[in-house]
Amino acid sequence: EKAEVLVVIAIGGSSLGARAVLEALSNPFNHLRKDKSYPQVIFAGQNISEVYIFELIKIVDDKDYAINVMAKLGTTSEQALPFRFLKKQLENQFIIPWES
Repeated sequence: EKAEVLVVIAIGGSSLGARAVLEALSNPFNHLRKDKSYPQVIFAGQNISEVYIFELIKIVDDKDYAINVMAKLGTTSEQALPFRFLKKQLENQFIIPWES
């Protein structure tokens, strides 16, 4: 099954590189097409505002989404915060608690 949304979590050159590749290889008007056979790409990681992270989580809450993290160490707050929140949301959505 394909994801409706791809959340790319990256900062600096990683974010710019991913954006450049997408812009070079994609139709610049894909976001206006009715045919959604490709995932919508959202870039995260450049903002640690609680409002930004809340809105990001809210916008992907009812969608099938995938996360792509581009980080050397993964310890940068800008990348770690959205990843941890989105990972937790996916775990809550797909992991069924064990009942005894």
